[in-house]
Amino acid sequence: MAGVLDALASYVTSMLAEMAKEEVAMLIGVSDGIKDLSIKLGDLKNFLADVDRRNITDDSVRGWVGELKRAMYLATDIVDLCHLKAMEQGQTKDRGCLNPLLFCMRNPLHAHDIGTRIKLLNQNLDDICKRGSSFNFIKLEAYQDQKTTRSPATDRKTNSLIERSGVVGEKIEEDTRALVEVLTREAVGDKSGRLIVVAIVGIGGIGKTTLGKKVFNDEAIEGKFTKKIWLSITQDFTDVELLSTTITAIGADLPGGGGAQDKALLVDALKNSIKDKKFFLVLDDLWDVDAWNKHLMTPFSYGGPGSRVLITTRHDTVARSMKAFHPYHHVDKLAPQDAWSLLKKQVLTGEENEPEVDMLEDIGLQIIAKCDGLPLAVKVMGGLLCKKEKTRRDWQDVLNDDMWDEALLVHSGETIKKKLGAQSFLRLSIETKGVECDEFEWRYLREQKSLRTLIVTGNLKLQSGDSLVTFSSLRTLHIEGVNMAALLEYVCQLKHLRYLALKRTDMCRLPENIHGMKFLQHISLEGCESLMKLPDSIIKLQGLRFLDIDDTLVNSIPRGFRALTNLRVLYGFPAYIDGDWCSLEELGSLSQLNELSLESLENVSSALLAAKARVDAKKQLTYLGLKCGGRVGDGLVQGEVSESKEEEQMIEAVFDVLCPQPCIEYISIKRYFGRRLPGWMTSTVMVPLESLKILVLEHLPCCTQLPDGLCRLPYLEWIKVMNAPVIKCIGPEFVQQYNQLHRPSSQLAATFPKLQQMHFDGMEEWGEWVWETEVKAMPLLEVLRITSCKLGRMPPGLMSHAIALKKLTIRRVRGLHSLENFVSVVELDLYDIPELAMISNIPKLQKLTIKCCPKLEMLQEMAALRRLELRVFRRENQLPVYLPTVKPSHLLLTCSLEVLTSMAEGESSSEWDKFSHIKQVEAYAEEGGDEKKWHVLYTSESSNIQTNIHQDRLVEEEE
Repeated sequence: MAGVLDALASYVTSMLAEMAKEEVAMLIGVSDGIKDLSIKLGDLKNFLADVDRRNITDDSVRGWVGELKRAMYLATDIVDLCHLKAMEQGQTKDRGCLNPLLFCMRNPLHAHDIGTRIKLLNQNLDDICKRGSSFNFIKLEAYQDQKTTRSPATDRKTNSLIERSGVVGEKIEEDTRALVEVLTREAVGDKSGRLIVVAIVGIGGIGKTTLGKKVFNDEAIEGKFTKKIWLSITQDFTDVELLSTTITAIGADLPGGGGAQDKALLVDALKNSIKDKKFFLVLDDLWDVDAWNKHLMTPFSYGGPGSRVLITTRHDTVARSMKAFHPYHHVDKLAPQDAWSLLKKQVLTGEENEPEVDMLEDIGLQIIAKCDGLPLAVKVMGGLLCKKEKTRRDWQDVLNDDMWDEALLVHSGETIKKKLGAQSFLRLSIETKGVECDEFEWRYLREQKSLRTLIVTGNLKLQSGDSLVTFSSLRTLHIEGVNMAALLEYVCQLKHLRYLALKRTDMCRLPENIHGMKFLQHISLEGCESLMKLPDSIIKLQGLRFLDIDDTLVNSIPRGFRALTNLRVLYGFPAYIDGDWCSLEELGSLSQLNELSLESLENVSSALLAAKARVDAKKQLTYLGLKCGGRVGDGLVQGEVSESKEEEQMIEAVFDVLCPQPCIEYISIKRYFGRRLPGWMTSTVMVPLESLKILVLEHLPCCTQLPDGLCRLPYLEWIKVMNAPVIKCIGPEFVQQYNQLHRPSSQLAATFPKLQQMHFDGMEEWGEWVWETEVKAMPLLEVLRITSCKLGRMPPGLMSHAIALKKLTIRRVRGLHSLENFVSVVELDLYDIPELAMISNIPKLQKLTIKCCPKLEMLQEMAALRRLELRVFRRENQLPVYLPTVKPSHLLLTCSLEVLTSMAEGESSSEWDKFSHIKQVEAYAEEGGDEKKWHVLYTSESSNIQTNIHQDRLVEEEE
């Protein structure tokens, strides 16, 4: 939240401050008001981090934050309205981004309205500032080391002591090692004696101070420097305080017995205490360079050779002003598992309750996801959870608490109605999947007049009079899987809208006046199967950057489409001929495209017409999709796609000229009926596809060979070939080089000595000789996936030669009765293997997933098993008989409510002996689309069972 407000405050401040400089602002009497706004916003920015922390736990702060955010958004509305008026009057962009604002202020028709809005906003913000002063907000970093109640002035300062509970993950260790290496490296050839400065840069709460402490206390630093000094630079220091604190931190005596107030004496004392000594100075929380330039730089310049300064700051500009070593070290957000480890450290009171907390990991991960990877936000949440019981109900209450409402994300119909009636929101995400249509109606949204983002997925009930007019401030509208055609006529009234997605809806057209939506940048109509054409006026949306008409019935585009020169992403563009004009001509001038997919390329009658798309000139293109349609279907018979060789040769010629630049990273070719792949793919001399990472080839009925050129692509990571029935071989060089392959058919048999991952799909005709040959040639194979096959047994060669195999996935396989002797496999995933009866001798197996294997009765010789994930058929009324023979530390079970109810009975249950020996058990049953509606949680150490299956249900079962 602090990041959002900080960005808003910066944006509004810069825009309004520039307006205040203009003479016209003075003429309409708002110049002073604008300056006041800028000052207030600047002051507020300094405390937004602490606001974020207090917003989680303090209801009164939460209300204040809501008012502030709404004030900021009102300010952006003012700026938008000025831009809109200017664009409507034909203002051109080349006169500068502030011209629309000045245009409105100089125009008598708009000046009074804008001036009034600014004055009202200033009054509103003045009231907000007054209320905010009562909260005594302080800066966020102070709380990273807060242990006891201290004064705000003290809390602004940090020290060099490491809080061990705040250090998690290998990433911080890697970052520490990297920074220590830079700081201790001798500057070879540098005879200038210049003091080297290293910068740690990142947003508030991301862990800059913690990383700085790790570096400060590293053993390598200890041995390299004579003096180590840690200074926390607060924004309200005086020169005397700063110099005195620095001298004390060095370990020297203050002049005059400690009572000196003379700056010159203090500077001299600091110089003498550091002279000729090799020092390491940390300046923590540096907001600007005044403290360094005015007070510290001169005395510290007397230090010895090899001295170093490390700064932590939020701003690159500070690092630049300090002339810090480049590149700066930017602190990344926490990865989910590291964030979970940090949260656990905050809530654990001892090792004895770790299993209890581990069972809450799924909820914990959802909580930390809302903390956006910020360590301090995770710590604050840890402090809040410490006050709660370690139960799913209490943690779920925290997850669903209104404190997160930075928006509202709901799935239940009753929850939607209840929460929408209680408060107003800026962002709403509503999913009604699994909810009856009459449980949620559009009218429930009418009072949400402040909405900036609205996302609706699933069932929705509309009535006469429902519209979008209420949401005049919307910037983002995402509607998916909803019948909303009745609302379409109101879309164009959303003047502020930037993002419009109407995916898989019943809409059949866009409004003809869509060109009035001047700010629209993103339109996604993917999957709208009733949509047949685009409005002619779409070509006037010159700010449009994204257009997706994939999986629609759009088969033509308006002439003049080439005017959309700001397009970066274009999916589903149809190729067609109208007389001597080809739609591909419209793409020629779209030089900014990053991603492009073309449809119906079989309609192009000559390579000359295709060349007008100028794909070969698009220097920023990273994704290219080429697709034919019409007669090329999924059930095609090889060799019967085209009526003549001329058609095959024509499509080959068309694809030959759709040649991308070497910067291309992803190529997808689908339903192509040429006998050879494009020339630019077969020869790297023609086009060096040196950046290509992903190649997808699907539904190629006539193509006979994968070319040698593919083997010389240095960054190719993944290739998928699907439904290519007549490919008989791949080039000899290719098989020597490539290390990953998605295998579609047995006719591709060859040796792949560097292969690490393999996927066999639909290989009923494969004989065991193929397995023996293939696997012997794959000593580096680590991942094997077998799907949709008939296989009587796993060939012996697979077990004996796949010595590096770590992950094995088998899905939808018929005829397989046993799995044995995979001595290196650590992860096994089994799904829909109806005849499987036994799994044996997989000694290193750590994770086993079993779903839809009804005849499985025996698991043995898997002593290393740690996690078992099991889905029991609904029709099965008991736990599997093999459970007592394995001892995983964690069982994740999905079963019928009948089985779960029996488990909830504990020791009196007939299922007790099957699961009671397992250290941790999470068992769930679904209801009404909620996969975890009912649960049973168990730990063997305490024999404690937690469940939300009510006693009356248990009694009913007993009766």
